[in-house]
Amino acid sequence: MTLLTLGGRYHDPGIALVYLAVYLVVRFGQSGLYVLMRPDMTARQRWHSWLVGTPAAVFMNIVLLCPTRYLALFKLRDNAWQSRGLTAKTVLPRAGSAETGGTAGLAL
Repeated sequence: MTLLTLGGRYHDPGIALVYLAVYLVVRFGQSGLYVLMRPDMTARQRWHSWLVGTPAAVFMNIVLLCPTRYLALFKLRDNAWQSRGLTAKTVLPRAGSAETGGTAGLAL
């Protein structure tokens, strides 16, 4: 539907503000529940963790984790390290060969 409307429903900045508000409510609610269940923290530590830690976690998620996820998706087909497609038969030497010293190990 977005392709048909050329993203017309996203031109209203109010939608972005609603999304941001809901995102923040959910994140603060999640971290609040987590902090409440921590038995080894004092009330002061809980408030500090909730008020400082939640914005820090949101910032790290937006700046570090989300771009890393998208970069990993774009690099999924990158075969520069030649690690995809290798099997144990191509990597491990055969049992009893000169490379293994002639010992009878597990045969593949």
